[in-house]
Amino acid sequence: MESIVKEFQFAVKETAPCVAEITVTAGPETTAKYCRAARMEYGKQVKVPGFRPGKIPAKILEAQFGPGIRAAAQEQLIRKSADAALKELKHETTRDTSIASRTPDLLEEGKEFQYVIKTEYYPEITLPDLKTITTTLEAVSVSDEEVDNTIKEWLQYRSKLEKQDRAAQAEDLLQVNYTCDAPEEFQAESFKGNHLVKAEKTWLILRQPEMLPGATAALAGASAGESKDFAVTFPEDHYIEVHGYIVPELTDELAKEAGAENAEDMHKKVRENLEATKKNGAEEKCKNEILDKLAEALADTPLPPGLVALTKQNCLDNLAKQKENAEKSAEEKEAMAAKEANKIVLQDLIVMQLQKDHKDKISVSPEEFMNTMEYLAGRERINVETLLNRLKGTGRLESINFNLIFAKAMTFLFENANVQKA
Repeated sequence: MESIVKEFQFAVKETAPCVAEITVTAGPETTAKYCRAARMEYGKQVKVPGFRPGKIPAKILEAQFGPGIRAAAQEQLIRKSADAALKELKHETTRDTSIASRTPDLLEEGKEFQYVIKTEYYPEITLPDLKTITTTLEAVSVSDEEVDNTIKEWLQYRSKLEKQDRAAQAEDLLQVNYTCDAPEEFQAESFKGNHLVKAEKTWLILRQPEMLPGATAALAGASAGESKDFAVTFPEDHYIEVHGYIVPELTDELAKEAGAENAEDMHKKVRENLEATKKNGAEEKCKNEILDKLAEALADTPLPPGLVALTKQNCLDNLAKQKENAEKSAEEKEAMAAKEANKIVLQDLIVMQLQKDHKDKISVSPEEFMNTMEYLAGRERINVETLLNRLKGTGRLESINFNLIFAKAMTFLFENANVQKA
């Protein structure tokens, strides 16, 4: 990299918080060098009558392919100097990096060439001592009623429809005969004496939304805003059979199907699972509170504007999909998205700094990453190689890796902050 650096001059200028411009200057000797290299490469590839590849005189190449040669030289020059230029910034840059200008627009051999890189970078963050961040871990408990309700829900899924010798009730499945007729004033002449709808031994479930025989015929011809009354009458003998759900009792045999030794052991396992779920929920709440307090302590940190703008647009897109925000004005949504975007970007920066400060504790091994990819591939019912090829170049692989880092960082915060038990 030293030889490359010697070919160029770099001038770094901060134009806004987390935004910089780097002016890269290549002198006449450097532009001549890159043009000669590009011309030699052109000479090996193009065909000129009367000359063998690689033996075409420079004047002929320049006369026929001059602009293309200089464009290739310029591309190679920028490619080799840009990385060195960004290292002069001494900050980790975001993806929001571009060439802002070139002077001249197309490089000329033996003349000075200058271009400007505009980039955004992540700010340096000094995290406070985590022991100064205090939060409370809520105590969790599981009642007998919660255990019983969970088991009842499980048993509900194992219920079966069986014929019942009782009156129908909600959620029953009825086998019925019925006919539907509209009042004579709504019937066409050809329909009189006939049923509009007739069904025998069909099934009707007593669940909302209900089926209303005759509604179509009764409302045919009605105008928007017009109201019509109509009746649906079922004869007393239209019920043939009533089928209802039978919920089984919890037995030792049934408990074994759920992975327990017996009914008593199932109650124990359900309680343990509920306790673990509540404990995880309490810990997640604690982790989020710690991260929120860190963000509050670092609220004055400058943020890369392009990254904030991109995150804000993602927040706006999510708000547009949420029914509870449908009635909010554009200004309200804009303010909500801006606030959320700043919070997300700052919290991501905190996690990035945590990883830098504690690489031995917050890192993702290749094995951990591949385990995650295998899980995702299994969920998509494709092999890992296909999934990797599908996500390559989309930014999703980097996002998945960062999510794994984020989870480890949150655990690190929980383990090292001042967490007090309620």
